[in-house]
Amino acid sequence: AYVIFTSGSTGQPKGVMIDHRGARNTIHDINHRIHLTPEDRVLAISSLSFDLSVWDIFGTLTAGATLVIPHPGTQRDPHHWNTLIHQHHITTWNSVPALFELLTEHRHHTHDHTPTLRTALLSGDWIPLTLPPRAHTTFPDLTLHSLGGATEASIWSIHHPITTINPEWTSIPYGKPLTNQTIHILDHHQRPRPPYTTGHIHIGGTGTALGYWKDPHKTNNAFTTNPHTNQRLYRTGDLGRYWPDGTIEFLGREDHQVKINGYRIELGEIDNTLTTHPDIHTTLTTTHTTNNTRQLTTYIIPTNPQTPPTHQEIHNWLTHKLPHYMIPTHLITLNELPLTPNGKINHKALPHPTTQNNTTHYTPPTTPTEHTLTTIWTQLLNPPHPLGTTHNLFQLGADSLLALRATAQADQNGLHLTLHDIFQNPTITQQALT
Repeated sequence: AYVIFTSGSTGQPKGVMIDHRGARNTIHDINHRIHLTPEDRVLAISSLSFDLSVWDIFGTLTAGATLVIPHPGTQRDPHHWNTLIHQHHITTWNSVPALFELLTEHRHHTHDHTPTLRTALLSGDWIPLTLPPRAHTTFPDLTLHSLGGATEASIWSIHHPITTINPEWTSIPYGKPLTNQTIHILDHHQRPRPPYTTGHIHIGGTGTALGYWKDPHKTNNAFTTNPHTNQRLYRTGDLGRYWPDGTIEFLGREDHQVKINGYRIELGEIDNTLTTHPDIHTTLTTTHTTNNTRQLTTYIIPTNPQTPPTHQEIHNWLTHKLPHYMIPTHLITLNELPLTPNGKINHKALPHPTTQNNTTHYTPPTTPTEHTLTTIWTQLLNPPHPLGTTHNLFQLGADSLLALRATAQADQNGLHLTLHDIFQNPTITQQALT
């Protein structure tokens, strides 16, 4: 039916081959669960290179529902999304949690409680435990669904309806398998793990991909036959455990892959790309969490420490090599990577990006507008050092959610600042001039 490419550890993306039967099975199951009808209207948020768009298009049209497509360039514009929700009476939302959180924040700040959406499908990343109750304050009649799986298993394979939040939970449960699909928690010998015991998540059943396009070696490594059941399985690289009732709890990755805003990223692909730069010798890409947002950080060892490339040069170079979601938020140049006595990389000794990326000379605010914006951003970012007007706010941890909060607070102080203004002008000095 289609091939979608995912990040590869060697720098060569892997093309996942999904057949019609697998995609059709997922689409019909989800449509049945959420009771999608010709009266529904779905907002298409996801890029066509992201497999959530497969359901947006074919799930919607299969049911005879209406697909509403936002204007180009509005991937981070909750105001535009909310306008479309009102104009077209959108009933169904499908995205990664971060984008739905943006919409929820926008409606909270604008005091919009119009009961439009009835269904939200959230997948591709951790769902904050605080998001469902906040969503229900602005969408009173909303039904929330947590979905999971892998590109290699026809969009989604597992589902959990979010009806209540148990105060003892540390995360939203992963859930139980979709119709005609199976989820297995196995040990290294592909034997089932008992409840509350961590194991490797495998997916089987109708949704399992045919393999990787023109790559039988990777296909054979990722898709195996269970010797105990003879079932063909895909090893996801995720860790999880059963609860006694059969619900699965997701526990994260077992390798160097990460998920950021729903995109599955091989950190090795970023490093392999960077080391093709003539002025870069070695890199190490990892993640840091700033203001509850996961961001990519790359440590760079230049070929010539006396004349290292500037971070702006590297960033500009990467924009032609990698998709936007794989470009590190933080770039930190080192003379060498810190090692443990055993010769392994000492991750604990790596400098934290919030202490490294703002070596810019401190410039105090001078105008009333700069004073107001400095106060706003200091409250939002809580930086370890005084915030200067020439510091790059995104290197300090700013993101879409914080930018949205900044626009709301600026508006309360009589300043008109849009999300576009903030993303195009990452310093307070620049924002004050917009």
